[in-house]
Amino acid sequence: MKSLVLADLQKGKECRAGSNVVGIYLRFLQLEYNCYKIGKTKVFLRAGQMAELAARRAEILANAARLIQRRIKTHLMRKEFIKLRKASVQSQKFWRARLAKKIFEYMRRDVASIRIQKHEARETGALKEAKDKLEKRVEELTWRLDVEKRLRADLEEAKSHEIEKLQSALQKMQENLKEAHAAIVNEKEAAKLAIEQAPPKIVEVPVIDNAKLEELTTQNKELEIHQICLKEELSTFKQKAEDLENKLIEFQKQSDELSQETQEQASKVIQLQELVERLESKIATFESEIELLHNNSALAIQAVVTPEMNQTTIIEEFDKGHQLEEVKTVNEQVVVPPVKNLSKQKSQQIQED
Repeated sequence: MKSLVLADLQKGKECRAGSNVVGIYLRFLQLEYNCYKIGKTKVFLRAGQMAELAARRAEILANAARLIQRRIKTHLMRKEFIKLRKASVQSQKFWRARLAKKIFEYMRRDVASIRIQKHEARETGALKEAKDKLEKRVEELTWRLDVEKRLRADLEEAKSHEIEKLQSALQKMQENLKEAHAAIVNEKEAAKLAIEQAPPKIVEVPVIDNAKLEELTTQNKELEIHQICLKEELSTFKQKAEDLENKLIEFQKQSDELSQETQEQASKVIQLQELVERLESKIATFESEIELLHNNSALAIQAVVTPEMNQTTIIEEFDKGHQLEEVKTVNEQVVVPPVKNLSKQKSQQIQED
């Protein structure tokens, strides 16, 4: 009531001390003007007004008590709500921090797996490049081997033809030499027989016989010159035969060297093919490991997308003074498969190979 009086005073209504204040209180109690009279020192009421004032007083007290109770209950419930809100905020902060930590761990593992995959991809690229180089080298060596085989076959064929030609020419020269030698021997024997059969008389040889003698002497000289030429040809033939034998020996040495080189190149080709097969097997293992790493990273990403807090703390809505109920939940922990760190081992294996 005092607040209402002050409100009336603030509104500018003039209030005198005494009767005016009492009148304001009575109007506040909703009494009619005919039901009371204000004296100098007392207030006179009609009969039955005291009971009405007591009822009014009880009603005001009940309203005030209800208001106080409502305010106290509101204060207590607000205090409980603030307490629960702080607890829920604290728990949410904790779980968010834990989730952020888990996400950071998953991201770190994802980055590490991507780094390992890049390293493995570089290693597989280097192995593929080495494999391509080795395949090109093998193709080049096989081509050179085929070319050398063809050249060797051509050389052997040409060598055999040349040897046959030289042997036939040598046989012809030997036959001509034998014929010339036999002719010289026959002429010598005929001359000896003619000298032996000639009579030991001194006969005057006519001019015709001198001419025949000169012819014979010239023939003898020609035969001697022919014999000398045949001897020179024989020596040249012998020299050519020796040269041919030396060439044959050289050709045989060259053929032996070529056969040895072809064998070495064939062994190199076999070794390169084995190396290519080993590289292919290693590349296959690397590709399988890269697929495994991709699967692990995919599992880690799925685990991050479906976070750990699948069942969080549920707070029921505050409704007209009812308390908040907190539901305890079981936190599901996500297990991420570990990423295998194989880059160092594979690099060591490659260096050993």
